[in-house]
Amino acid sequence: MASEESPCCNVLASQQIAVLVEEGALVTSGYEAPGGGRACIQPASIDLTLGKVAYRLQSSFLPQSETVRKKMKDLVMYDVDLDRGGILERGAVYLVPINEKLNLTPTLAGKANPKSSTGRLDVFTRVITDNCYWFDHIPVGYKGEMFLEIVPLSFTVKVKSGQTLNQLRLINTNPSRIPKQHWLFNMDQKRNQDFIIQQELIDLYESEKLLYESRKGRNSFVGRPEEHISDDGMLMSVDLDRSGDIVGYKAKKNSRVVELDKIAYYDADDFWEPIHPPKNGRLIL
Repeated sequence: MASEESPCCNVLASQQIAVLVEEGALVTSGYEAPGGGRACIQPASIDLTLGKVAYRLQSSFLPQSETVRKKMKDLVMYDVDLDRGGILERGAVYLVPINEKLNLTPTLAGKANPKSSTGRLDVFTRVITDNCYWFDHIPVGYKGEMFLEIVPLSFTVKVKSGQTLNQLRLINTNPSRIPKQHWLFNMDQKRNQDFIIQQELIDLYESEKLLYESRKGRNSFVGRPEEHISDDGMLMSVDLDRSGDIVGYKAKKNSRVVELDKIAYYDADDFWEPIHPPKNGRLIL
């Protein structure tokens, strides 16, 4: 017999997100995608769009008990206009206000993550909000602005207002079943974790057969949890023994600026150089 208890939380689907946009729980402002807010809605998330300005920062930060705009005042070096396209230099830290704003109900929270295309360009991004202690976590009932930290790691990029690098999943929670120290409530979280403990991970590793390795053309389960499970998670290794093949790619240091609105435009060879199997089985990065 199925339990009558409701789950701790569940991720909203596109139809539910569309209703929330119409009801004002997620407020769009400034840039409007073609067709309105619905154009940014994905099957289980909504795309977050860049605002009109990027602030070059001295360093990354978390606002903790303050608002983002108050905390950033002492860290801003200069600003970059994104309306006509702004250049974000490789290795520099930028903060961009997100066009969308939140007006969540007491049972709604959120979790942000980069889009896959952002990761493929090796652009590091994460969302922060007022009074937050964690990146990419939107607490229950949050009302206010969101900001996107952007650090191009391999290439200098050109971005424009209205483009999207991240997406937001909205979560319908059952507060009665969530511990008060959970990140959803955004209390002082220095002592808290949102991960399963080591023995739970070992049990999951063995029951679901999480890791496989290829030997002589066949995949076999790696049944040695003591070698692959640590307190912080699951350990995996890289394959440097690929005879005659390429084991990886290294970003070229002096490549051109990547304009994010030019899709399927660039030749990968202009930006990446192949890494071949090392003769001694070791690779220094």
